[in-house]
Amino acid sequence: MSDELDRAMTAAIGRSPGEKAAAMLGALLQTGQYVAEVVSIAYETAKIQIHDHERRKVGGIPALSFLLASRLSPPLTTIDPGEEDSSVILLRVMDATELPNSREAEGVRVETARSVSGEIDRHWDSDSAMDADTRMLLGYAGVQCRILALLQRVWASCGAIVGSA
Repeated sequence: MSDELDRAMTAAIGRSPGEKAAAMLGALLQTGQYVAEVVSIAYETAKIQIHDHERRKVGGIPALSFLLASRLSPPLTTIDPGEEDSSVILLRVMDATELPNSREAEGVRVETARSVSGEIDRHWDSDSAMDADTRMLLGYAGVQCRILALLQRVWASCGAIVGSA
């Protein structure tokens, strides 16, 4: 990861501020590392919705790990720092949180567990106990994050990304 950022910073020399920002942020934002959607955001916190499939692809998301949230999609060629969607938000994973459908999902889990109760070779989330659509819907979880910084402007004199904390 640091090699990619080093290459991006070296490649940014002699480019416009928007191209420099695109090169550096493009090294940080990796489509293969996509994990979640921001479902609500306030001044200090963000609620993230993560699906089990995406979480498994990156090896899990432990408490106190860092995430980057952005609407920018690599590959980036230039960034207009005046655009609202050109920012990147640095997040710190704090704890699990409920999603709006958490109570309903828990009810489905309890009912499914009740239907396989006493069957030692079946669990509530086994293929034979639940259809694929229900399993997919129950795979979403909420994570509460603290907003640490907003990276939104480009410092033209050296091409560094300047943020507000």
